[in-house]
Parts: sequence; structure tokens; C-alpha cells
Amino acid sequence: MKILPCILLLFALHLTSALGNPISIRQNETLEELTTKSGEVYKDVTIREIKKTGVVIMHSYGGRTIPAHELPEYAYLFKRIEEPEKKAPLPQATNNKVTPKAQPKLAWEPKSLDDVTEACLLVGMPKCVNDDGSVGSYVGSAFLCNIGKITYIYSNVHNFFGTKEFFFEFKDGRKIDPREYAGVEVATGKAGYNKKLRWGGDVIRIRLKRYHPKALTLDQSRTLTKSKDIGRDIAVTGNTSGGWVITKLEGKITDIADYDIIHHNAATEKGNSGSPIVDMRSLKVIGILTWGITTENAVGAIWKKKSSNEREGVKSGASLARIKFMRSSFKSLYEERLVLSRMKNEIRILGLLDTLVPKHEGLLVNTRQRVMGDYTVDDLLESNPNHIVIRRLISLDKKLSFRKDSNIKRANQDTFRLYRNTYTACIKDVMNTRRQIESSASYKSSYFKYIMKKTELIPICKAYEKGLSRTLSRFKRQMGTKGDAIPLGSRPRLPDINSGLEGLGIQKE
Repeated sequence: MKILPCILLLFALHLTSALGNPISIRQNETLEELTTKSGEVYKDVTIREIKKTGVVIMHSYGGRTIPAHELPEYAYLFKRIEEPEKKAPLPQATNNKVTPKAQPKLAWEPKSLDDVTEACLLVGMPKCVNDDGSVGSYVGSAFLCNIGKITYIYSNVHNFFGTKEFFFEFKDGRKIDPREYAGVEVATGKAGYNKKLRWGGDVIRIRLKRYHPKALTLDQSRTLTKSKDIGRDIAVTGNTSGGWVITKLEGKITDIADYDIIHHNAATEKGNSGSPIVDMRSLKVIGILTWGITTENAVGAIWKKKSSNEREGVKSGASLARIKFMRSSFKSLYEERLVLSRMKNEIRILGLLDTLVPKHEGLLVNTRQRVMGDYTVDDLLESNPNHIVIRRLISLDKKLSFRKDSNIKRANQDTFRLYRNTYTACIKDVMNTRRQIESSASYKSSYFKYIMKKTELIPICKAYEKGLSRTLSRFKRQMGTKGDAIPLGSRPRLPDINSGLEGLGIQKE
């Protein structure tokens, strides 16, 4: 029977008490939360099927069918589903000529590159979290694309990574209403992985509740190959150089690399990230422009306040023919960015531990001392006032210096014992944070995993932990000291930022 799809398209549901603000849903709709009459709450819900007996859902812990009586607000929908399908009467025989009915209009199809730009979007991101945790603003590109009867916005994950505020705008100034967003999916698996840059997963699509006829379509007829597609005429339409104008950049495919990566010679620039790569003959989308970050010195990048990483891949993109998607959310992408910033911060805290030497005047005697790169002791103290390690260090500083105006001084052995115990606890604190991030089940996007692997944050943190633990183990055997300061000046130190991964004993892949 074909009545179910018709009913689902014509009669939208309105959630009230379960979701706070009413929104319309259909089959395959995703919801953050669904509450039944008896008070059961389901998270990350996908509506799989609406039957006369209830609703079949998938949620964060599995799947189930919710009986109709548990969803009284949907009663009118269940009632309509129960109604028998009305069949059209058979035509009566007649000698009169039958006037043919008007054929339905075909879906919109672009006839030129100017038409293609009608389906392209400018992306504005007024507030984004940067690598160092600061907030910046950026621009990018996107496009509307129809898959069956569903309209998606396609773009790059990095455009929304760490973004709390963003908007989509057509070239004529119209904006997409945020209330149209129905679900977020990100690329998963190896398809679209740039082997040279060690970068992937940088494709996102946002499902819209309303069907937009004026949208592009994907060419999924076959996988691109070197033998058939090198030299193919293409165009990239998007926000070139962030000029807030949809431009048309023509070129040719110059190579097809591993994992369906398209290389081309169109004159794309920053701001084109998320632009469609369009075949000039069919005007269908064959890929999406996406690029990564080069990190020549992963250690040095952690210690710079402003990223010095170079963007690479503006002349390449991912074929969309075989990319698979997994469900995500803007909230998850924002939190994943925060996790990366947190991981960098934990590494800097370990660097701070390596810098500070206990004295009878206290631990934090010279807070203007440079730890590494662009960061001083003051920088790390001020940016982490509530961090447990910082609280431990401040407490140690007070214990070491509280008698500085007295003629009585703390014994060197007692001073060193306080230092040793505090630093041991601080290293364990950072290790626990790192383990939580490693084992976290909340951050699963391929994009996040590729960044973690590319930036080597986990191996660097482990190397710092191991280096500091070795230093402490050595000094545990040197309890007898003389003079005003614990003689740690000749202690083993963490390698400086110019040593790179090799200095920390980390092998590059």
C-alpha cells in the first residue's frame, strides 16, 4: 500500500511537551529527545516508521516500538493511517476523445554555471573556537543537494568544528531558516581520506525539513578513475577568498588519488572549503572541495598562541560517490573542538611542571619565566585558574614560602618531599584527563580522529608524562641536599619545541 508515504508527507507531527518547542517530523526524522506518556525518555531518536499501532524508533540504546497509547499527541495521525486507501474510480468507456492530463513538472535542473550558483550558499561563522581556545570568525561555502525527495546542505566539517553560531546565505541575501535543520551527518570511513595530508572525514551534510526543488544532484553513476576522468572539465562554485560572492572557477581534473580524492587546477582559495566540484557537461556534483592542515612540527604547534600551520589541499576535494555518513550534531562538533583545545592545554601544564623549581622563597618566584614557545608561567596560571594542577601548584607555593619572613627555614628534605609529592599528584591528574579523552565514547567523528592522529596530541602527552616521571624517580633517590634551593638546575629537562617528535622519541608514520 502506498498510503503511508503520502500520509507522512501530508500530515506532519507537532511535538509539544516532549521537546519544548513544537517542530514537525516525518519518517527518518531525528530528534534529540522523545518523552512518552508514562515518562520514559529516549535520546537521539530517529523515527523509522509510523504505523497504526505506534511508532518504530531507533535511539541511543537501540530500537523499539512505542505503542500508540503512549503518544496521545499523535492520535490523529494513527487514526488517519487506519483509514482505508481510497481507490480512484475506473474510467468509463466513452466514444469521446480523452484529453490527456498535464504532465508533472520535472525537478529543477541547472542549465548553466549561473544556475549552479543559485543552489550554492555562503557560510558565515561569527564565533568559532580556535586551536588555542580563543574565539574567531570565519567564512566558507556550501550547496544544496537533493537525494531523492530530501534536500541536504553539503559543506566541510571544519566549517562547523567548534562553532556555536553560523548561518547559510544565498547569493541574493536570503538565509536558510535554522528551524529547517532536521539532522546532521558527518563522513565516516576511508572514502575522502587525503593520504598525502593524512586528513579526512571533512564532509558534513545537514538534512532540511523542507524540500527545495532548486538544488544540485550528485553524480553517483560510477567511481572516478584516472583512466577515464583525468582531463575532465569541472567547475568549483563558492565563496572564493571569503569575498562573500559566489564565484565560478573552471578547470580540469589533474589526478584521481587513493580514497577517491580529486585533484584539479581550478583557481580555488581559502573560503572555497565546502564548494561543489561540478562536472561541466552534466552540471552534476562529483565532489566537494576540502583540504587539511600541514603540521611539520607537531610539538611546536602546541606552544604557539597563533597557529602557524599551513593550509593544504585547496586544489583537491573528496569524491562524494562512495562516502558514507554517520549521525552527529553541531553540539558534538563543538565539544570535539573543545577536547582538542583541552588536550593541548594538558600538555602545556606538563611543560609548566618541568619549568618550576622549588625554593625556600616559594615555587612561583618568577612568573614571567617562559615555559616554551609563546607561553610564560603567567599565561598558564591566568588561563587555568580552576585547573586542579594549578591549584596544587599554588598550594605548594604557599607552603614553601609561608615562613619567608621568619628566621626559621624549612629543611631542604622537607621542601623536596613537598615538591615530589605535589608533582607526582599533578602528573597523575594529567594522565587521568588524557585517559578520559582516549576512552571517551562521545567523540567518534572520523574528522576528530584524523585530527588527533595528525597532531599527535596523545603520543606527545604520554612522552611528556614519561619524561617527568623519570625525572621525579631520579630525585627520589637524592634526598640529601644543601643550600637555599633544591639543586634541580642540572635535572633532565623536556626537549624544547624545536626537537619535534624525534626529540620525544615518537616515530613518524
